[in-house]
Amino acid sequence: MKKESELTSQERQEKAWTQKRIHYHNMQAKGVTVWKEQAQNVLKQKMDEAKLIQIFEPLHLNESKALEILFEEAKLNKIHSMYCELYEELPFRPDMAFDVVWRSFEVISKYYCAEVLRNVGISDPDMFQRISKEVILPILNKDNNLENTFNSLVGAIPESTLRYAVVRLYLKRELGIHTQLKPIRDRAQDILSEEMYNDFHDTYFDENNNLSRDNHIRAARMLHSIILGAEVELNGNKYKELPFELRIEFIISCILYVSRCERYHGDYMSQFKSSLAKQATYHNFYFLLTITDLLFWIVMYKFMGHERIPTLFELDKLTECSKKRRKNLEAVFA
Repeated sequence: MKKESELTSQERQEKAWTQKRIHYHNMQAKGVTVWKEQAQNVLKQKMDEAKLIQIFEPLHLNESKALEILFEEAKLNKIHSMYCELYEELPFRPDMAFDVVWRSFEVISKYYCAEVLRNVGISDPDMFQRISKEVILPILNKDNNLENTFNSLVGAIPESTLRYAVVRLYLKRELGIHTQLKPIRDRAQDILSEEMYNDFHDTYFDENNNLSRDNHIRAARMLHSIILGAEVELNGNKYKELPFELRIEFIISCILYVSRCERYHGDYMSQFKSSLAKQATYHNFYFLLTITDLLFWIVMYKFMGHERIPTLFELDKLTECSKKRRKNLEAVFA
């Protein structure tokens, strides 16, 4: 091990965090189970200032109606039981809550494909393509208020989320062990087109595949413009507005999946037990949680309607809930 005087400031910081994780590991036998660090303290302070107990606002279900429906529909009841595990992770582990909601979204989507589309062995890329086009898009087109709320959330994607997506779509991680980047890049090329994907790269990355800090910010903002449906110019080539269903699919298959896939199938440095923990880290995962949860309930609503099962909620309640979540995010992270 290097002497303390030989360490860079970054190495000293990482050494301190490593020591803290080892201490936390050993203290579990003494019943010390709560991890505390500065970013968590700052989040708690901001929540107190906004008079919030939780940032994530749950969709309210009528208890007697929900009991009657879920008790009769065993598989939906099972999915809801999975979903409910998210609340124990909040407010300080939105990354774990996101994992729970993504898993619930994935399961209800597979259930929809099996029962409604009669496609049991559908691959994830094909599933998300059909869910985007045949489930989410029609519901958003049907309800203007919900569509506006969805677009409002997409318009408020944190820059940290976009910058992370840009890196994962093009760069190999220095400490990568079991990365899952190829399938994500393949999906991005399928959705955007190979030409647009390559032109995006050539606009912001140099000939050695390096990305400067300024270009990283510009690339994130350009990606946001694409997701919002703007006509863009990349590497001297003009591209028309990406159709709404492809923008939905890109959000699911690239923006959301890039985090989920790395966390579930790949490897990652702990987001909240390392020097990575910042307010932007919380903001990123709260956004991922919020948008995934909205998609989960849309698929649930569509499934119940198709199967002529009484709905657990009306779309105006989902819109109202989503607006409150957006307001809470702004109150804490603005």
